[in-house]
Amino acid sequence: MRKMVHDFATEKITPFIEEMEENDTFPRPIIDQMGELGLMGIPIAKEYDGSGMDFTSYIIVILNSSIVFIINGGEAGTYLVFAKTNPEKGSRGISAFIVEKDTPGFR
Repeated sequence: MRKMVHDFATEKITPFIEEMEENDTFPRPIIDQMGELGLMGIPIAKEYDGSGMDFTSYIIVILNSSIVFIINGGEAGTYLVFAKTNPEKGSRGISAFIVEKDTPGFR
């Protein structure tokens, strides 16, 4: 599964990151493709209709090197935000935060 997630991010997202950054968008067709592949519910257990994959696979979709973007940014009301909070620990230095759309300072 990780390879599929990595390949999708590399082939379908990476080539468009600069355009997405310039336009402050995440193209709906990519979101639709992610849904078709089961990537919108990556860390959600299969018993709850998710993909049942691990958080490493989820992070691969969200973080590509040091470039960060928000999947379905304009669509969501609640976000799961990953940030490097302890860079010297490498991948173990990443923290996850649940952020509501209307949180002051969040845009």
